[in-house]
Amino acid sequence: MSLFLVKYELDGDQSPHKRYYHAMDKQTAKSMFNETCRSGTLTGYNPKILEINQANEKKKEKEK
Repeated sequence: MSLFLVKYELDGDQSPHKRYYHAMDKQTAKSMFNETCRSGTLTGYNPKILEINQANEKKKEKEK
């Protein structure tokens, strides 16, 4: 498994948002994000995916 960073924007927000997913590949991370939009914490929003990239786990820990 790898860590993937999904950057997305929501209507009305000036800066992009991001979420991390542990997934087998980029397509799986996208599917996981779409499920979050369909029946998770982003239900009711219409986010636009800006990019999906494999992330460096050490970099994520520094952001905390």
